[in-house]
Amino acid sequence: MKPSLLLIVPMLLFAGASPAADLKLDREMQKMVSQVVKDTGVDIVGLGSWISGKGKYIPGVSDHDLRLVISKQQYKKLGPKGAAKAWRDARKRLSKLVHNRLKGTGIDPKTVLKNTNFYPPAQLVSTVVDEDDAFRVAKEIGGV
Repeated sequence: MKPSLLLIVPMLLFAGASPAADLKLDREMQKMVSQVVKDTGVDIVGLGSWISGKGKYIPGVSDHDLRLVISKQQYKKLGPKGAAKAWRDARKRLSKLVHNRLKGTGIDPKTVLKNTNFYPPAQLVSTVVDEDDAFRVAKEIGGV
């Protein structure tokens, strides 16, 4: 067998493999969230089986719960508008990373993002008293 053919056979075998088969979505989401933290300088807390590894995590079905965390000192410095902007910027960065990373893997980035709950800092929603108020606050901070 010629040496050039030895290279082609593994390439064909690899090309037939499903990229999604090797992708651990929970671990990839953790990496992407870590990248958002690195890129934006914000703190994010993730909750659930995709973080803990406990319970049943089903890629593309299970949700990814996140919250942007801002200290009291940071919030005083940023104010409500700055905190809302930090949250929007982090959401936008995560969305871009998800689309870029999952492209061509067989996992739909839109479905993953639909199943991702990225909550704003607690300071921005602490005054919400009912559903109408929640909608008003969401509009104000750019969540709707």
